[in-house]
Amino acid sequence: DVEAEKSRLDKEIEKVQKEVGKCRGKLDNEKFVANAKPEVVEVERGRLGEWEGKLAQLQEMRTNLG
Repeated sequence: DVEAEKSRLDKEIEKVQKEVGKCRGKLDNEKFVANAKPEVVEVERGRLGEWEGKLAQLQEMRTNLG
């Protein structure tokens, strides 16, 4: 069912957008970046990249459904 798949993707997109927001929030926080160990900041940047990639993929899938 196309409508069910659209709904599922919309929920997944919303969840991933929240994760992207969390990662961006940390990385935009100057205190976090200044006080955290460099490897922790790098891990967070990696997570952000992964979440953004997943978000783009989900949005493309959603667009293809119409």
